[in-house]
Amino acid sequence: MIPVPPLPFPGSRSVAAWWRELAPQRPCRLWLSHLLVHRVEARAEVAAARALGGIRLEVLRSLGAGRRPEGLDAGLLARVIRGLTADGLVSNAASGPQVTDTGRQSLASGTVVLQSLERRCFCFVDNRAVQQPPAYVRVFRRGMPVTPPEPWEFDTEILRQTALRPDEWKARRRFPREVRAVRLPEAAGDDWKTVIFDQAEHLFLAFIEVAGDSGNTRLRGYAGQTEGWSLDVGEAAIEIGEGWQEVLPDLATDVPEEQWHAAWRAWGQQRGIPPADTAACHLARSGYVLRVAAPRRVLSRLQEARSDALKGETWLLAGTGRSRAVARVELTERAD
Repeated sequence: MIPVPPLPFPGSRSVAAWWRELAPQRPCRLWLSHLLVHRVEARAEVAAARALGGIRLEVLRSLGAGRRPEGLDAGLLARVIRGLTADGLVSNAASGPQVTDTGRQSLASGTVVLQSLERRCFCFVDNRAVQQPPAYVRVFRRGMPVTPPEPWEFDTEILRQTALRPDEWKARRRFPREVRAVRLPEAAGDDWKTVIFDQAEHLFLAFIEVAGDSGNTRLRGYAGQTEGWSLDVGEAAIEIGEGWQEVLPDLATDVPEEQWHAAWRAWGQQRGIPPADTAACHLARSGYVLRVAAPRRVLSRLQEARSDALKGETWLLAGTGRSRAVARVELTERAD
């Protein structure tokens, strides 16, 4: 493992190239973020529905009708009944195997809900940078394992409560609905199987906000590489629907106007534009567009330099901390 890397961000040309790949999704906003993620491995109680068929179904039907299954080898029949008993569909009685209430429900639905204990991994965004608790997120692409900053802590009670959330919440947040509970070490004595592992991972992501259902928006994050500034737009590493603002609250908060002015001044300074001239520009951001009304002298200077800003290909990053809001500069002449 390597330590948590510094937080570099790409330049305008890299962002412009990424935008050309993301634009077909019609984003309304764009951010770049360095996230630390808790990949938590724990023992989970899993309830999975399976189709009930074959010999198991025929035996259960026969028992439910009060008759002994016919035409089966005695050894095979005994094994099937033991399996049905283990799944809670049949119980042993003095008069012989009896179908339980769960078994009758399975006969009616054609499915059986199997209970098991499995090791599962769950990802939570580390939100200490924004003074918020960790938030569950479904991550479809592994991040880079890193040595976490100190202190690196995860409250297992958050995981336990998340597993107990209603199915509607789990569906919305893409939490595995078959996970009904999580076994914590405190609840199971010294059982080593309940030990919880917490691996720190680093993800660099380009987030876009796109239209969702019922007037809501969705957030999609695509994994980027800081070496060579490449972006994988084949599949989103993270996708969050309604309520994404709870997971990444820093993206839901607009960057202060002064920080856009600071980004514009820094851009102009790198190109030899006097601070007084960049300060004379009027800025207005809307979505991923930063409209800059500049004096004629600024536009003339950029025309002489054949600046990409005049072609609408300059992107500015604003913000502090782990994330940056991104906007494309649209230049117009200021009306004095």
